[in-house]
Amino acid sequence: MWYSTTRAGWCDAPGADPATCTWRATVDKIVNKSCSDDIVHQAVEDYDAEHDACFSTCPGPVTGSKRNTSSVCWIYCFYQTVMGKETIMPGGKARPNVGMPLAELDAAFLKPFLPESQGGCPDLALRAPAELLTRKDRARPNWPGATKLQNRIYEMYAEKQMVAAKSAALF
Repeated sequence: MWYSTTRAGWCDAPGADPATCTWRATVDKIVNKSCSDDIVHQAVEDYDAEHDACFSTCPGPVTGSKRNTSSVCWIYCFYQTVMGKETIMPGGKARPNVGMPLAELDAAFLKPFLPESQGGCPDLALRAPAELLTRKDRARPNWPGATKLQNRIYEMYAEKQMVAAKSAALF
C-alpha cells in the first residue's frame, strides 16, 4: 500500500491548522550506520543461531564484531535467515511465515533508535553551542551580501533547533 502525504495535511506548513493537520516529519535521533548495522546483523545472527545455524557453517569468524559482511557465505546466510531457504533460490517466491519473523526484523531495525540504556545507538545529533549562534567575532566573508547570508544561516539554524524542540514536545 502506498500513501502520499499531502501539503494540506502538513502540520508545519505556513498557516497550518493544528486541529486538522495530519502529519509532520521529524528527526528523532541520528545514529551511526556502523552501530545500526551491527544491531541488525546481530539480531539476524542470533535468530539463525537458534534455528538453522547457517552462519556456523561459514569459515573463519563470521559473527559478532569479527563478522565479514562481504563474505559470500555470510551474505548467503544473512538472506537465508531473513527470507527463508526456499525464497533465495532461483525461482523462489517469498512466503509468509518463512524466514525471520517480520516482528523480530522490525524490532532489529528500530532498536538503534531506542535510548542507549535499552540497547540503542548513541545519538549523533549535532547541536550548535548557543555561543556559536550569537558570536559577533565570527569570520566575515568579504563578498557583497555574504554577512547577510551568513547571519540568515545562523538564524535558520536557531529556528530549526527551536522547531525540533517544539516537535519533540508535541510527540
